[in-house]
Amino acid sequence: MIKEDIINHFKKEMSKLIERISDADSRSISYLSECRSLRGQLEMVTQDYETAKKKIQEMDTIIYNYNSQLSVMTEHLAALNEKIVQQKDIIDELTHQPHK
Repeated sequence: MIKEDIINHFKKEMSKLIERISDADSRSISYLSECRSLRGQLEMVTQDYETAKKKIQEMDTIIYNYNSQLSVMTEHLAALNEKIVQQKDIIDELTHQPHK
């Protein structure tokens, strides 16, 4: 009788342990699946980040180039404006001179 009680007790304990192991195994499979999914998402986000980073660098280059061109054009326009002012002064001077 005691032997059977001991055997039954250990069978119950083994059954509980097997159930706990099965539950832990099931959770670990679920976690593994979630980790794989998260890794895939991380890879996609990393690729998107790298693409965005390259586009930002390209845009920075474009902005720099446009600013350089705008600066050159502004200087050229200022020089042309100065020439126009000088020519206008000469024209005004000539128009106000008495005719001979």
